[in-house]
Amino acid sequence: MLTKQDLKAIGGLMDQGVSQGNKPLAQKMDGFEKRLDSLDQKFEKNLRPIKKDIEIVIGFFNSEKIHLKKRMDRIEDHLGLPPLARSL
Repeated sequence: MLTKQDLKAIGGLMDQGVSQGNKPLAQKMDGFEKRLDSLDQKFEKNLRPIKKDIEIVIGFFNSEKIHLKKRMDRIEDHLGLPPLARSL
């Protein structure tokens, strides 16, 4: 995917080409930008289901973590154990 610097460089080339009267270059760049936008839209469209799947998996593991944390707290309370120190 192109970075902001790449897009700025492309925009600068287009401006330079137009100012020099180089119309074919500007037309080619316009076509390139349209194709790039089209590819970007397709890419985003294909990413949506993947993002949704990732959110589902994260939600599942978060709920499991909460469940296990509550369970561990109950066991510690029942046995009279102090909570474990958190390690980063």
